[in-house]
Amino acid sequence: MTRPARILVVSWGWHSHLRPMLPLARAFAAAGHEVTVAVPASLAGQARSAGLPVSVVGRDIDAAAMFHRFVIGRPAPVVQGPPGPPRALRVFQRAAEAMVDDLVVAGTGTDLVVYEPTALAGPVAAAALGVPAVRHLYGPDLLRPAHAVLTDMLAPMAARFGVDTPPDPFGAVTVDPCPDALTDGADHPRMPERHGDATHADTRRESILVTWGATMAMLDPALNLGSRYARALAEIGPVVLAVPPPVVGDEPLPDGVRPVPNTDLPRLAASAALVVSHGGAATTLTALAAGTPVVSVGQLPDHLAIARRVAGAGAGIALAAPDADDDAVRAAVGEVLADGRYSSAARAIAAANAARPAPADLVAPLLDLIGATSARTHTGG
Repeated sequence: MTRPARILVVSWGWHSHLRPMLPLARAFAAAGHEVTVAVPASLAGQARSAGLPVSVVGRDIDAAAMFHRFVIGRPAPVVQGPPGPPRALRVFQRAAEAMVDDLVVAGTGTDLVVYEPTALAGPVAAAALGVPAVRHLYGPDLLRPAHAVLTDMLAPMAARFGVDTPPDPFGAVTVDPCPDALTDGADHPRMPERHGDATHADTRRESILVTWGATMAMLDPALNLGSRYARALAEIGPVVLAVPPPVVGDEPLPDGVRPVPNTDLPRLAASAALVVSHGGAATTLTALAAGTPVVSVGQLPDHLAIARRVAGAGAGIALAAPDADDDAVRAAVGEVLADGRYSSAARAIAAANAARPAPADLVAPLLDLIGATSARTHTGG
């Protein structure tokens, strides 16, 4: 290809799903290619803040309300059990149907579509446009067992664009920033990718970092347990509570708990003895990339699944709400601080992550997919 490639990056409306794709998107742009991020309006600001052109497609769906209704329910403020997979996947299907028509139009002239695994409009648009699709994970591949169900979901959407064979929901290849220690095998082409820049200094590690991400507060502010556990852990040692900038200093905290903005989580994680969190993918991968063990208190099924994989790798302890009371969290934190095996496992994962290809290293092999698809098209393959 003599001209710059045109890359379309697709996410459907969850900030933590878009963010992990942005380093690769910027790497394509830095290499001279034309990158457009296609998202509903709710994600446009985040994409623009990354310095990338944005195409607003489709309409936002109220996913938070949908998840709250069938995952969390009332009156219980936390998950009582895992939801049936079809209900969760129907949210992704509805999001895809809300954006796929606009996405195909916006993708005219595109050479390659990169999408996160729940953005099901991505592989449909790629099939309609006749270009390769690249799936980009944001954490462990928890949708891997749902391949057949996802394929059936894509079929009617693809048929609207004259695509007779349902597209593979996993695309031509999966870019995977998740540590091998948290992966349960792969039966699909995969490109490992480094998570983070792996350049932060390993400073003195004395504090306990507590952070609760954004997902739980989006579902219900009462589900953000960060402040509660920060108070409980102040009895053990100094605690840093990472919170969104608008709420820093908004509530009284005991001595020994220091609230800080959560805008630089890699630096905070690299300077902590351990991280206590909800077990979200972004928080967990950031902690492990810094070589910091974790105590996760999972409230959603995917967070629990991630936490249990970390525990299986020896880099942390998995707890589940609502059973994880203050005493249970203090005991877990005390165990991780006292047993050096947790830190050793986390440091080993960090070393393996640092040795992975950087996003810039993936640009050339991903562009090779364009040529391969073009060659098959011209030979009738």
